[in-house]
Amino acid sequence: MFTSLRARLTPRLARTLAFVGAAGLALGTAACTTDGPTALSEQTASFNRAAGGNGGLATEVTTLAWTKPAKERTASAVIGRAGGVLRIPSGARLVVPAGAVSANVTFRVTQVAGSILAYDFEPHGITFAVPLTLEQPINGTNFDRFTNPVVRGAYFKDVLQLDQTRLKATVDEFRPTVLSIDKKWIRFSIDHFSGYIVAMD
Repeated sequence: MFTSLRARLTPRLARTLAFVGAAGLALGTAACTTDGPTALSEQTASFNRAAGGNGGLATEVTTLAWTKPAKERTASAVIGRAGGVLRIPSGARLVVPAGAVSANVTFRVTQVAGSILAYDFEPHGITFAVPLTLEQPINGTNFDRFTNPVVRGAYFKDVLQLDQTRLKATVDEFRPTVLSIDKKWIRFSIDHFSGYIVAMD
């Protein structure tokens, strides 16, 4: 049922393989609604913190981009202990599993204006007892321009880390990521909030 993403392993990625099993379990148990991606390829071996704490070195990556520059748009929903789904105007969905939060929280997702596919999540700084999942459709992006990319969800702290001209971003953390077998959806876990992009190196 599953096919592997062809990852170009670097020494940094090799050191993180021990985390893959645990991260895969988290993704496998995340909630998903019936009209989303159903067949997912194996998780990319790419869970590591590019900037380990204050003073760490961040990593520059090539980003997934829109075929046409996006306008800033925001979606929000109040979701509590039972979980739920926040649908984003771009077609993406934020899946909040049961138990992720202990009380009602107003989740807000803003699609960052520009060519880079990027989102700002609020409340900033919030962490989750159970990882959330972002499901991003490939439609409307430049995904087909890449040959065998290493596809990774990636965290950034500030929009100033996005270079809209070069389609590059400086990221602070990579997230466990899967690509659907039909290559129509990207799915990655989120355990805390600020900004996220899809890295395509």
